[in-house]
Amino acid sequence: MRTGLMRAKNSETLRAELSDLFARGGSNKTLRQHWKYLLPLFSGADWQRARDLALFALASYAGKGVEQIETQANNAENEEEA
Repeated sequence: MRTGLMRAKNSETLRAELSDLFARGGSNKTLRQHWKYLLPLFSGADWQRARDLALFALASYAGKGVEQIETQANNAENEEEA
């Protein structure tokens, strides 16, 4: 996830990465309730702020499944290095 977000070089690729992230995350009550407020971040001129906030959220995540996310990230990095 981190590498995908870091590779986002414009609003379109960021939107694609975050959409994929949200889709994989399953149902998210907070996202469903507040998507109208978040959408301008992904489609506006300040898309880099949205990317940075997403990276910050990912780095600070401590909920259920954090070990699984870290393992997947490490595996992806190892595959890229190979």
